Amino acid sequence: MSEDTLSVRLGEKSVGTLRLHSGSMLFSYEDSNRPLSLSMPVREESYTNKSCEAFFGGLLPEPIETKKLIARLYGLRSNSSFSLLSKIGFDCAGAVSITEPSEPLRKNAFYKLEGHPLNQKELHTHLEQLPKRPLFAGVDGVRISLAGVQDKAALCMIEDELCIPLPDVPTTHILKPPIRGLEGSVENEYFCMALSQRAGLKTANVKLESAGGINYLLIERFDRHFEPGLKIKRIHQEDFCQALGVVSTKKYEADGGPTLTDCFELLNQVTFPGVDRLELVRRVVFNYLVGNADCHAKNFSIIHFDDGTISLSPNYDVMCTSIYSHATTKMAMSIGGQSDMNNIRSDNWSTLCSRINIRIPAFKNVCEALIKNIEASLPEVLDDIKQQGYMNQTVESIAKVIDKRTNEFLRLLEKIK
Repeated sequence: MSEDTLSVRLGEKSVGTLRLHSGSMLFSYEDSNRPLSLSMPVREESYTNKSCEAFFGGLLPEPIETKKLIARLYGLRSNSSFSLLSKIGFDCAGAVSITEPSEPLRKNAFYKLEGHPLNQKELHTHLEQLPKRPLFAGVDGVRISLAGVQDKAALCMIEDELCIPLPDVPTTHILKPPIRGLEGSVENEYFCMALSQRAGLKTANVKLESAGGINYLLIERFDRHFEPGLKIKRIHQEDFCQALGVVSTKKYEADGGPTLTDCFELLNQVTFPGVDRLELVRRVVFNYLVGNADCHAKNFSIIHFDDGTISLSPNYDVMCTSIYSHATTKMAMSIGGQSDMNNIRSDNWSTLCSRINIRIPAFKNVCEALIKNIEASLPEVLDDIKQQGYMNQTVESIAKVIDKRTNEFLRLLEKIK
């Protein structure tokens, strides 16, 4: 492999070249009419390091210690984005692959699912080792990259068995084990995601599973299209930070990152902005009602379909932070100028409506319908968790938070003008 050149591919097609020049990344499109990102439209001029870090760096795990571990496991001298992607960039979010220029192009967009099945003992061992072996790095030729802070991994589901994929096979599911320091985090996220789906929000499919006493969340990837005969096709996606050209280290508004206004303006570029903007309103309110202060711009994504359609992705990465006494109440993105989620008043919601250009009556209608769905769905989700045997204090505490916040919000709605 050339030390300073990588091939960038979308699905089975080459779209450009990522180069390392004097320590900085440069990306150039090559005979492509399909952009990688809304922040990087197709052009003749190369994109420089700032744009490259926002998009390509946004494909990687965020913690510096995680990057150092991965670099060490692969024997890399550098933990730069370029170096890491040269080793784990085959299976990234969406349809992006970062490969050696010499790696042959595929003729078919569909991949046959093949891999090595994991028994419960093997899966338990892999989950236990995640802190020391992020993303299953170095396991059986795995070349997987996932963004975010949390320890996680990705595998293939083949005939109801979780498998380590063969080196040239994309993954189908993401696994999230418990977050250190956040008791019941797996049940927490499952609860919030299941409630999101039952309340009518477009939401990623999730399951609660366990391996050798380690509970984990199993998430079906929405950036994959499944076909009969154990075949999948990648679907391109990018998170809002990537689409806005913002590096992951600035995903929080307080660090100079995207605001809710920026997020709603971004949706003016999708195929059906009116539909997706209302869906985003529901998600903002839903995150507020479940007490999720950590809803930042990388927790929203857009999907680029092959026919040119662009739409808001399903909901993901939702959990109640309010139940943890050590967690901040400062929201990742403020609502109408107020960042503390416990101090938001009716005028803050009014300000938000003005900034995102939604009329108050329409906002109230959306909120009232959402609350009605949440109230109807909450007992069903609680019963579901109980039937699965995962009911615990965390789940009970979240239910109380949602009940309290929903009632308070209904009173606020009456004052919004």
